[in-house]
Amino acid sequence: MPDLLICVDGSASEDDARACREQFDILADRMWSFQLAFVDQLDELPATTPGGLPVLRTIGVAMELPDPGDDTDETAIRDDVAALIEAFSGLARNAAIEFVVEYREEAVGSLDGGAGDVRFVADFFGDN
Repeated sequence: MPDLLICVDGSASEDDARACREQFDILADRMWSFQLAFVDQLDELPATTPGGLPVLRTIGVAMELPDPGDDTDETAIRDDVAALIEAFSGLARNAAIEFVVEYREEAVGSLDGGAGDVRFVADFFGDN
């Protein structure tokens, strides 16, 4: 199944990781139609410049979504995605963290806690 991933833009700090973990723990209390998972992953990067980061820490939350066209309740998908986006938009605003949103390993947007975050769900589902 493809994943929707919301993660800290760039390499996450310990403060970012703590804030995301706390948000995930709050979200875990909600009834979700689709599985959520906390992501804390270290990816080694080739150093291209002196002092470059040798490791990128990916921190965030992934949600397993069905393939497009599967016989799945579209309302349930929309409700889960909207709730996840709303939660991380609030976290972005309150903790001054910028998030990248990826779907099928491709960046499809960002969340910074600003007014533009509200449009993400409509854009994601093609409601123009």
